[in-house]
Amino acid sequence: MKTNVKIDALRELRPFEDLSAEALEHIASLCDEVIFDARNSLMSQGAAAWECFLVVSGLAEVHLDEVVVGTVGPGEFVGEMSLLHRAHRSASVVAVTPVRALVFASREFTVLLDSYPSVYRHLARQLTDRLRSTDQLIRLQG
Repeated sequence: MKTNVKIDALRELRPFEDLSAEALEHIASLCDEVIFDARNSLMSQGAAAWECFLVVSGLAEVHLDEVVVGTVGPGEFVGEMSLLHRAHRSASVVAVTPVRALVFASREFTVLLDSYPSVYRHLARQLTDRLRSTDQLIRLQG
């Protein structure tokens, strides 16, 4: 994906909507585009983690021990927990529809978060929402 197309994609996503054109250009230089067909795996539980994905379009399911525990869509990161914690993948993620995503290697993801605190805050809110959803799911099952 050309840089200007990545910039346009980033501009449409909530974590980046208030950033300057210069910031968007910098972020676009940190990532590459990847496309997953429906039913393709973005990542597998237990696998080593070298990158994370920012969903631009499409929908993917998050599977924990083969049980669907959530979904991710446009503007959401997936795989970031493994990079933040430097651990293996805690869940599998499978595309439900074709998914277009931007992929950030570990080092570039760190640059992104260190350079743009507003993106870090968005990520913290996203992780908090996931934790609350998981807690609610556990309470319902228990």
